[in-house]
Amino acid sequence: MRSWIPRIKLNTIYTKLLATYLMLTAFGTSLMAGYILWSFYDYFMRSRQIDLDNWTSALSESVADGLEEKKYSPRQEASGTLWRTTNCNATCF
Repeated sequence: MRSWIPRIKLNTIYTKLLATYLMLTAFGTSLMAGYILWSFYDYFMRSRQIDLDNWTSALSESVADGLEEKKYSPRQEASGTLWRTTNCNATCF
């Protein structure tokens, strides 16, 4: 039974060019894929950091407002009982 793939001579210039082309293409594709994944990671981490900064500033402002309205005492805030007694509707990530 004959194979439909012709016999490839391994030591020709065409074979070496094909192997070099395939290796460079695979290398370039992997570099591009790595760069794309890194840029997505950078974008999502930056947006997550901004969300976290907004969330913490909103939380600190609400605690400051509560202290100004005398809902909480500074002693209660320092001891940590403020976080156990406050009903927060915040979502932690």
